[in-house]
Amino acid sequence: MIVGFAALLLAPQFWVIIVAQVLFGLATGLIYYSSLFYSMDAGDKKGVHGGLHEAAIGAGVCAGVARAVA
Repeated sequence: MIVGFAALLLAPQFWVIIVAQVLFGLATGLIYYSSLFYSMDAGDKKGVHGGLHEAAIGAGVCAGVARAVA
């Protein structure tokens, strides 16, 4: 993920940006998937609070963008 982000910032050519975006997207997706899986797999209820986890991630994404814009 760090390599993909650094390549996005420092890319000297357009094709490097495309490859970096794919790498960064795959890394971000893997982190998101594993976070969601392990949060829903923990405990006895196994996924009952999955909506709360999704809401927390959505609020974090929204707050990050709102903070950057403001």
